[in-house]
This record gives sequence, structure tokens and C-alpha cells, in this order.
Amino acid sequence: MDEIAAADRILAGGRILTLDPRRPRASVLAVAGGRIVAVGDGAIVKAWRDRRTEVIDLRGATVVPGLVDAHAHLDREVLKSIHPSMARCRSIADI
Repeated sequence: MDEIAAADRILAGGRILTLDPRRPRASVLAVAGGRIVAVGDGAIVKAWRDRRTEVIDLRGATVVPGLVDAHAHLDREVLKSIHPSMARCRSIADI
């Protein structure tokens, strides 16, 4: 554990899909400071728990990695200059 003393939150009691071919699944995940700090079984993340740590029982649910997809489709971006958005139009006069 680097500089962080304990996890803010631990997810346990479910299936954690890691997308790591060497370790595709785990049963516990620890989060501290908005970052995943440990993944494994109960023994691995036990060291990250203290009295302030929120422990969430997944009750068998599956946790999958989230993706941040920040991209644009160029064809649609070009069309915005040809066909202006009417998203803020509230009347025929606005159009």
C-alpha cells in the first residue's frame, strides 16, 4: 500500500471481471481515492480495510470495467456545420 492507508470502498461477494488474461476474475475489489488499488480474493484486500471503509456486498452481482469513450465521428461533426443544431429552438421563430 503506497501512501494510502485504507480503501474508501471495498466491493465483495460477487464476480469482478478484470479483462486481464492472467487473472480474468476476482472476488473482491478495493477503491481508494477514486482509483482501484487492489483486486483479488478476500486475503489480498483485507489489508486495505479499516473501520471507515465502506464494504459493499455484491450479492453475487458481476462488476465489469467501465470505459471512457471520448471521440467524435467526423462525418457527424462535419454535418453540424452544414445542418445547424435545433436543440435550443423552442418555437418556429427560433428555427
